[in-house]
Amino acid sequence: MSDETRTMLRVAMGFVGLVVGITFAASFMQAGCEGQSGPRESTPKLSAVTALQSVRLNSYAAGQSYDGKWCTVTGTVEGTLLSDLNQVIYLGPQVGDLTVWCYFRAADNARLARLQKGQIVSVKGRAEVSAGLFFLRKCTIAPKNP
Repeated sequence: MSDETRTMLRVAMGFVGLVVGITFAASFMQAGCEGQSGPRESTPKLSAVTALQSVRLNSYAAGQSYDGKWCTVTGTVEGTLLSDLNQVIYLGPQVGDLTVWCYFRAADNARLARLQKGQIVSVKGRAEVSAGLFFLRKCTIAPKNP
């Protein structure tokens, strides 16, 4: 197989992975992840850097490894978005311009408001890898000494 053919194959595979990711994200948003109340198998533990690097290197493979699984991600608080509609903390350190987006319930606003930028936390949630991004849904702050 020539180098040109290999390159074309890689580009095509990347495009297919992007289309699959976007399709999954759209169906996920429409379906709303009902019916899963908690982890059913072992929970992978990883750093925010590891999660983001895996997405950057191969988003499709990262999706195969983490999508739909309950994960505990440890990182530093890079920022928060707390409102009536959104309760999000961004975990880093950033890899390029990427952070892990962690979505919480509105009932968690008071607890999340006490988090400080630069604070190290572990967040447990259901992973979603989509369009080159790493999300955690239905999040809780994991205990410091599990």
